[in-house]
Amino acid sequence: MKNIINRIKNDKVLFFLSILIIGVFLVLVIRITYSYLAAFINEARENVTIGSDTTDKLEFFEGNPIDLNVTATTLPEGGGNYAQSTTYRAELTANSTNNTAEESYYVYFNVTANTLGYIQEGNPEVILTVFQGETEITNIDGLTYGTYNGVTGFDVTTASGMFTVASDYAITSNSSTDATVQNWTFTLTYLNQSYDQSVNYGNNMSVEFIMTKEERTVTLADYVISQYTGTDGENGLYYHDADLANSAGDNSYRYAGGDYQLTSLARSAGYTEVVTSSNTATNGVVNFYCNGTKRYVGYICGSSNTRAYTTAYNETTQYSTYEEALEAAVRDGYLTKDNVNNFVCFGTDAGTCPEENLYRIIGVFDGQIKLVKYTYADSTMLGTDGDYSGTISSCYSGMRNDCTTHYWYYWNYANRIATYEATNYYNVWSYSQLNTINLNTNYLNYLGNTWGNMIANHTWKVGGNSWTNIGNAAVQTAYQNEIANPNADVETEYSAKIGLMYASDYGYAMDPSGWSTILYSYNTIKGNNWMYMGDYEWTISRDSSYSDTAFCVNYVGLVYNYAVNIDYNIAVRPSFYLESSVTLSGGSGTAADPYRVEL
Repeated sequence: MKNIINRIKNDKVLFFLSILIIGVFLVLVIRITYSYLAAFINEARENVTIGSDTTDKLEFFEGNPIDLNVTATTLPEGGGNYAQSTTYRAELTANSTNNTAEESYYVYFNVTANTLGYIQEGNPEVILTVFQGETEITNIDGLTYGTYNGVTGFDVTTASGMFTVASDYAITSNSSTDATVQNWTFTLTYLNQSYDQSVNYGNNMSVEFIMTKEERTVTLADYVISQYTGTDGENGLYYHDADLANSAGDNSYRYAGGDYQLTSLARSAGYTEVVTSSNTATNGVVNFYCNGTKRYVGYICGSSNTRAYTTAYNETTQYSTYEEALEAAVRDGYLTKDNVNNFVCFGTDAGTCPEENLYRIIGVFDGQIKLVKYTYADSTMLGTDGDYSGTISSCYSGMRNDCTTHYWYYWNYANRIATYEATNYYNVWSYSQLNTINLNTNYLNYLGNTWGNMIANHTWKVGGNSWTNIGNAAVQTAYQNEIANPNADVETEYSAKIGLMYASDYGYAMDPSGWSTILYSYNTIKGNNWMYMGDYEWTISRDSSYSDTAFCVNYVGLVYNYAVNIDYNIAVRPSFYLESSVTLSGGSGTAADPYRVEL
């Protein structure tokens, strides 16, 4: 040991490195796992700090682990809430040379997994209360603070992700012997509600309390990947490796399934779909009526006709919108909601994200998040030049479409003659002004440089393939022919920031039970696909069977082909890949609390 010390003293490089090491503070990460029935406590890693006469010493210390073991004894009917607390602390000691020190640190609450849900809308199950000393923390971005069942704190019932409790929190010291201490007390309370809470039996929440000298950042892509538990379907994610049946096999992480899903009550009652998908179907929970005649969700019913929705189990009560009928089915226990939490707020830092700034994550591909706009783009975003067609008041009865104005665009109309003269085809994406003007000029200008710089320049697969190989095929076959081996008769790739979804993107957004169904028949199961919206919608893929068609999702939810060079004007939802470095700043992924990215 003496020889090592002498060597350090005599070697200037080693001496300099040793001084640098003295300033390093290792992050303390305390993992606490909470379960409705039993808690599993992971051992915390010890914190190590090194100080000297000329350096200040900042240390973080863990408290006692929280062990919420919720049983009929600890949470009896008619009894009180069940709570446990733990206290962590930060300590700062000044160096003995100056006897003064000023530091800062960060405190995080990180929910790494959560399968809990609301039993009754608006009634939380789990509350987080945080105190720094005697001062209660009442503002954490992404969490709602209030008083619930006599408990003040943040509703974390369905929380997911990392939340900043304290940012750059100051601590000072005027002593080299007596440390300044700042205590942080965290309390998790399981509320004892007046209703039956057994629905959450077996569900669990895993959390971390993190105190660190350095600001903690995580990329959005890494966070989404971290939500994959190893079991396909949990958190709405599926890992497309070779072991996943009917998968793309590209090691992507994709969201799949419906925003609303059937409960065991619905299945026991004989319902197999969320919505009625044909005029004769009786297996959907939600029905649609046009002029008093039972139709299917997605049916065109003009604005002059009467329109009504009902639930199949109570056809006498009518609702004016599709969403109202869905919410009634949720309230009555036939459906669950918010099953695909993949919403992102992009293009604004407003406290409440406007609907026009909502996007949804298709998946993670080679470390990059792929987004698609939640609602259709309008002329403010895409412009009225290029391949703009006009507006129409759509009265389809699909998702979010109750006689609303839509802005329609051609796939390649304005430049169709030049395209054909050069290639003998009309459906060539590089010639499309929807591509070059509306998407990659106007839309990028609408987003602005700050947000546009977060979008990666991507090589889009634009060769498409035949009707047989995409539209009349199951999604795995469609993916192979659209992405892995596209048709090469004109062009197979195009590099740009903004594009459209692939037909296979739409296919894989379906619940995996539908992946063996051909895309042309997806209308029969559209209620299990979070990407279905209810209007005609372009994809980026051409139909190489013909010189003038491209694939589209039509209003009933199936994949079809439409002419690009005549009056087939169709809605557009821009899609793009984020740079892999884009970091997450908050949010839980719901429409009301979308993921936020760091500006």
